[in-house]
Amino acid sequence: MIEISRTEKDAISKKYPNAHIVRTMKQYSKRGHYFCEESKKVMKLLAELRNEV
Repeated sequence: MIEISRTEKDAISKKYPNAHIVRTMKQYSKRGHYFCEESKKVMKLLAELRNEV
């Protein structure tokens, strides 16, 4: 599992709706962190997203 931001989570969910993404601390706002699976397609998309900035 790899930690991702909310914007990355939104992009991954949009392109790969079946990707496994979990969030910690669901009941408290601004305290949760997003984690996603380390599949090849998701890691490739993350690399593209993180190199944009």
